[in-house]
Amino acid sequence: MRCLVPELSIVEVFRDELITVLASLARESASAEQLACTAMELLIGIPTAAGQFRGLLRDLAGEG
Repeated sequence: MRCLVPELSIVEVFRDELITVLASLARESASAEQLACTAMELLIGIPTAAGQFRGLLRDLAGEG
């Protein structure tokens, strides 16, 4: 690539593309649809997580 277009730097191209990808990902993550999905996953997962956390604490305390 260096011989074809010496004015381009792979690091600069990568950085520019990474910024574009990260900005797109941030926009997608902040969309109303994604926030609703995340909220539903949290609501579904909280009861399960609480039980798992209690089990973990019991195991750490040596009562299991």
